Amino acid sequence: MGEMSDLTFGEIVIRKGYATPEQVRECLSLQATSQKDPKGKPVRLGDLLMRKGYLSLASVEEVIREQTGHTPPTGALPGKSVSFKEMPEDAKKAAQDP
Repeated sequence: MGEMSDLTFGEIVIRKGYATPEQVRECLSLQATSQKDPKGKPVRLGDLLMRKGYLSLASVEEVIREQTGHTPPTGALPGKSVSFKEMPEDAKKAAQDP
């Protein structure tokens, strides 16, 4: 393998022990056969690993930081945003209460 920036997302996930090689292969297979996202791009491996419950958002963000050398915004994947307008009122209140 090359330098850290040369590692793929899946390789980093396995190396860090966040998912097994079998779980990564399962999601790569799903990625190859799944529908595209609304922009016509394949669904991201990190998204699939989170949907299956193999990775947390924090783990995905850490892998992205290591892979790219960039820090994604806390709590959000690149290209994703969360709007409080879309949350039910009780969830908004819970998110704001300490």
